Amino acid sequence: MTGEARYWLYRLALETGFRSGELRSLTRASFDLSGSEPTINVEAASAKNRKAATLPLRSDTASELRAFLANKLPTAKVFRMPRPENVVVMLRGDLEAAGVPYADETGRVADFHSLRSTFASLLLRAGVDVRTAKELMRHSTIAMTADVYACTFRGSLGEAVKRLPDLTRPWTERAKATGTDSVLPLCLPENRTDPRISVRGGSHGIADDAGAQRTGNTGTYGDSERVAAQGSAASDPLEKPPPRGIEPLLPA
Repeated sequence: MTGEARYWLYRLALETGFRSGELRSLTRASFDLSGSEPTINVEAASAKNRKAATLPLRSDTASELRAFLANKLPTAKVFRMPRPENVVVMLRGDLEAAGVPYADETGRVADFHSLRSTFASLLLRAGVDVRTAKELMRHSTIAMTADVYACTFRGSLGEAVKRLPDLTRPWTERAKATGTDSVLPLCLPENRTDPRISVRGGSHGIADDAGAQRTGNTGTYGDSERVAAQGSAASDPLEKPPPRGIEPLLPA
């Protein structure tokens, strides 16, 4: 195969997920590049599941393919591939020329079928939902696409965490605006939020209506806290000191 033909063989494998035998069966008539939605078709006899399939092509790929297929008759084979046992020999030679190792440190090898695995991985990395990826891969189950074929790219875990919303910025901005940025809020359910409960400098306590705060570094109430709470304990259950030995809420 010429260098140009091998380029198109590998590129179509990466952009369609077609297997080696399916690519070998392609003719000029397998491509519909005339409309606004170009497609590529594999016949049922050549498909592994014995079902004909028509897959979409990228518009830029179709535009470049027109020149490559221009001089081929409708029934002409697109690729003159070597025998199946020699396809990997051809691929390994191209990998070596490109400086890509055939096997990585975990023992995984870059054989021709790995191009199909790359297709599945690129789909999910691009944000394609797994059900659509399963249809493009022509798998019978989603688990086959997600668990067997798709791989996690290096750095993907870190990128995923970076997409989480910033949970501190809204509170920080409000705190700076009110001059209370040195006070850390306790995480309480919305229907139990009490503005008197806060944390200062690692100590915890309950501030009364006048703004006074009862704090304790050890996490227990002392005598002074109980005395200060007696005045309003009857009117507000939150002001009632807990029994001895029960500690106030700590930040989650």
